[in-house]
Amino acid sequence: MTKVTISPRKSLADGTLMWIYANNKKVYYSSKGHEVNEFNEHDSNYLGEVGKVCKNQQLSVVADLLKKKDRIYGICMNEDNNQNAKDVDVLFFSTWDKLLNYAETYSNETEKIVQRKKEEKQKWLEQGRRYLKNKEQEKEI
Repeated sequence: MTKVTISPRKSLADGTLMWIYANNKKVYYSSKGHEVNEFNEHDSNYLGEVGKVCKNQQLSVVADLLKKKDRIYGICMNEDNNQNAKDVDVLFFSTWDKLLNYAETYSNETEKIVQRKKEEKQKWLEQGRRYLKNKEQEKEI
């Protein structure tokens, strides 16, 4: 796994899957989630060439990764989920299976955080309702 910062022309959401071909240095992304396990089932959306998408200091890192494989796979780590961000961190993996393993773990952790936030909000709302109910009862007395 290698972390690379890119500057895409298009807004990319957290968890967006990407890949780069070594032969033509073109970058693609999928609008489907990692739940689609087979690579050939993903749609290919052209993002640009490596030289235009990657920052200058990151080009050598990507070039080194592409020397070893004919294609590398990445997942966007737009942690604050700001889709208007100019720069996006991408974790690149040498194989599709490694990317899927990481994506499943990452999404499970994200789901747990979202669930915890929902539970905390519900608890806060219930406390507020109890407080208001007690205030109303005090007024009646």
